[in-house]
Amino acid sequence: MESYKKGQYSGKVTSVHDSEGILSSITTYDQNDFNNTPHYHENTHISLVIRGGCREKKKEDYERLPGMLTFYHAGEPHQVLQIGRSSKHINLEIEQKFLNRYEINEQMLGQALIKNPDGKFLLLKIQQELLAADAGSDVSIRMLLLEFTSYAEKLSPEQPVWIRRIRQMLEEFWADNPSLEFLSTVSGVHPVTISKYFHKYFGCTLGQYLRKMKIEKTLALINQGNYSLSEITYLCGFADQSHFIRTFKQMTSFLPAKYQLFSAG
Repeated sequence: MESYKKGQYSGKVTSVHDSEGILSSITTYDQNDFNNTPHYHENTHISLVIRGGCREKKKEDYERLPGMLTFYHAGEPHQVLQIGRSSKHINLEIEQKFLNRYEINEQMLGQALIKNPDGKFLLLKIQQELLAADAGSDVSIRMLLLEFTSYAEKLSPEQPVWIRRIRQMLEEFWADNPSLEFLSTVSGVHPVTISKYFHKYFGCTLGQYLRKMKIEKTLALINQGNYSLSEITYLCGFADQSHFIRTFKQMTSFLPAKYQLFSAG
């Protein structure tokens, strides 16, 4: 099994930026040009599919589709089995010296990704900082990652059954802007109780969470390349295009049209 050193991936690595223990890069994959050998990485890393996708294997096979975020432990064996079409990923590699300096561990990062819908937005904000490439970019990248991990520490590890039910309903009915009364009915919990504890388990208000989910959906639609931004505004339930643009930029630091060009390039 191959051991990948810092900055090595199965595809072609471009746009590399090293910021004191955080390595950001873009990796592109061609159907006929990628390394399908089983391997592991010496460093922890996070990868976001921007375009295309692939089939990979850790313990089992799984699909990586546009908008999907994947966490890899240092030393975790995996393998790229197949590239569906030309694929583009953002990678964020975190060296052990960075984790040690700020007293972060892999488990904390993994939990942050599982419990925090902002994970993919984090990578996009970091990418936007790299595109800006000014004097504040390096410190901004470190601050974004540290803010992300500290946020995860505040989330309760235990989730009551009714919270899991609400999360499921939000996944299913995000486009319908489910009301507090609807969530109360499906969870069997009083609206006051939901209001009191929602932020504890979701890290934001109901409105903020729904906006995050809508933007997640827009990322996938933009990456597909089959819809105009006007169509995406309608499909994802935004009142108008100005609301969509404002929310998208707030969540990702990109304007939708600029992200569309970035994902296609």
